[in-house]
Amino acid sequence: MKTNDTIFSNKPKLAISDRLLYEGKDVSTAPYGEHWRRMRSICVLQLLSNKRVQSFRVLEWAMTRLLRHPRVLKKVQNEIMGIANSKPDIAEIDLDQMHYLKAVIKETLRLYPPIPLLAPRESTKDVKIKGYDIAARTMVLVNAWTIGRDPSLWDEPERELCSGRRGCQGQMFAMTTIVLVLANLVHKFDWALPCGARAEDMNMTEWTGLVIHRQVPLLAVPKLRPF
Repeated sequence: MKTNDTIFSNKPKLAISDRLLYEGKDVSTAPYGEHWRRMRSICVLQLLSNKRVQSFRVLEWAMTRLLRHPRVLKKVQNEIMGIANSKPDIAEIDLDQMHYLKAVIKETLRLYPPIPLLAPRESTKDVKIKGYDIAARTMVLVNAWTIGRDPSLWDEPERELCSGRRGCQGQMFAMTTIVLVLANLVHKFDWALPCGARAEDMNMTEWTGLVIHRQVPLLAVPKLRPF
């Protein structure tokens, strides 16, 4: 996708985009061009505004996996404790050293991408990719959920992966915020399942809509850790 970035930079015109996303002029659905670049700039400013309140579905999945694997949760807590020492609060400057916690977040995103099917793209000219002929004006959908669970694509887990320059404009900001919030949740509290529930009995059923979420909401009991 990086090599053919410009070819697949356009977006197909869909009826649902016209009805739900400002007649297809939203940053995720607008055709590639000057309007899209202007919308991207506005989107970045909005994401960085201190009035913006975001909820992160990935935090629920990350906490779910940590509660299901107490050994991993303990390892994350030990890493954070070794960096923060006796500080009760984790600051952004501390995150650079939290490599294991970041790996937990990335693994969560691999298994539970917030959007299973990425925004549709439209090829601007004929192209051949891995033996497939893709004609101009073909709608292309990337199945992120399947890619993340295909073992043939993950034989080298440490390999760098890039989705091109036209990925999510707020990705770096969102990742920093997610890691910071999860670090503080894990550092400040010990977590357990309610009513003596066992980790192996947790309902891990996924419910797919526009985003992937848990069919059953996560219930967890926090206990304040002494400092």
